[in-house]
Amino acid sequence: MTSSPDKPLSPAALDAHHEHRLTGPATSNPVANLQGEAAMYLVRADDHFRAIGNLLVSERIALSPFTLARTMLMSCSAAFFILEPGIDVKERVGRWISLRLRSEYQSLGMVSGVSALPDTTQQLVDKLLGQDQAIGYELKPPSGRNRNDRRQIDLEVPSET
Repeated sequence: MTSSPDKPLSPAALDAHHEHRLTGPATSNPVANLQGEAAMYLVRADDHFRAIGNLLVSERIALSPFTLARTMLMSCSAAFFILEPGIDVKERVGRWISLRLRSEYQSLGMVSGVSALPDTTQQLVDKLLGQDQAIGYELKPPSGRNRNDRRQIDLEVPSET
């Protein structure tokens, strides 16, 4: 087993042990990357949770606590989606990449009139899709519901609503 800062035989240590099978064009450390991404989701959730607490004790509420609660719940569910205990490391990496793809595609929605991906985004998307194909996932065609529907892997990502 490779050296890992994780407790021996813990799910994180076992994932790290199998990481070498899941490297590809996007990253040579997919397990470390997905663990870092999940930690960032939890940090984001904590920030929003604290903001909700501050709003609830304030006499003057400038923001809706429901907007903050929604973001907090989405962040927690994304972290759980990546780190769900009952899945293997291959699916964990696939889920992380699926969330990254969705994030890249959604960022395009903030720019009006984009018909093609910017070069840097296209390169990242190609690397992420290549990584998923390298570990055994198939690409599914865009569904065409809106202009941001792009190539995805055949793995469902939870809705944000």
